[in-house]
Amino acid sequence: MNITDLKRQAESIRIPQDMKRQIVLYCNDEIENINHKKEKCTLLWFGKKLAVAIVFVLFLFSGTSALVANVNDFYYALYYVSPHTAQFFMPVNMSCVKDNIIMTVDSVSISKNKAEILVSLQDLSGKRIDETTNLNESYGIFSAGDCSAHCEMYGYVEEENKAVFLIQMEPFSGEEFNIKDKVTFIVGNFMSAKEKYMGIAEDIDLSLAERNPNVKIIEKSENIYYEIKEITVLDQNLSISTPVNNIEITGMGYIEGNLHIQARCINPWENGSYLWICLDDSGKKRISPTDCIRFNDGEDVIYEYVFEGINNTDNCKLYGRFYNYNNYTEGPWKVTFMLEKNK
Repeated sequence: MNITDLKRQAESIRIPQDMKRQIVLYCNDEIENINHKKEKCTLLWFGKKLAVAIVFVLFLFSGTSALVANVNDFYYALYYVSPHTAQFFMPVNMSCVKDNIIMTVDSVSISKNKAEILVSLQDLSGKRIDETTNLNESYGIFSAGDCSAHCEMYGYVEEENKAVFLIQMEPFSGEEFNIKDKVTFIVGNFMSAKEKYMGIAEDIDLSLAERNPNVKIIEKSENIYYEIKEITVLDQNLSISTPVNNIEITGMGYIEGNLHIQARCINPWENGSYLWICLDDSGKKRISPTDCIRFNDGEDVIYEYVFEGINNTDNCKLYGRFYNYNNYTEGPWKVTFMLEKNK
């Protein structure tokens, strides 16, 4: 089957006329490219791409609810095969609402070989969005061509309860963007209501660290070659202190003469909890840990800080930085927009 046959098949598919015109235009563009290049391998490649695209369209407009529920999965699969094809057939959608959270494309601009896009998240019915809103590394930026892209917090509009994010994109080739290309931005979830504590943990008495604590052996990969190493860690599971929500100090003891302090971050994937601790010696100096052992325990993450050569903590206090997000909101939200030049 060649590209012309695929064009005829596309014209016979029962789908909305606007989508059908998109497919036919796509076929015409590829036929023109093939006639220009006159390469058999190119013909086969474009034929395969269009065949996948037609299946994608049939998938989108089938009446089967099970198929509709998996459109996103199919989009990802098609994007993996051909980003250009996946983006070509993705309809432009400048806003998306779920659970009264609206994501909107506020502005799109291109200056030479750099694109900047402002996208906002706004809570239409509550206070789930604030100046600490964090996309929790759940976002994806999908473009037709190869490029570098990242997203960062740009600002917060308090009176509108709206967080604004800046997406920056640059082609790997250094060339200008094709203004006909479309970009899809997806956010899976976000966190907000950030809580933090930085300072001395006054309720922790380091002198209570056990000299012969219960311990256990865990296995960890120690380098890029995935070599497994056995490591001895505390096995106390106490509740010594809770500096902020979802972070607990769960153990203190000496292993092979070194002070170990263990902390548990409860399900950090949904609250972003993390910490860093050191020892404060009478306010004169701070002693950083010589090692930090990190391992998972179900959905929780355990951090065990090791202080070598610390045998006496009479003059020491625990100093820490503890962070947690108290709100977690599940998406997803998805927008697709055209790249446009500055006017």
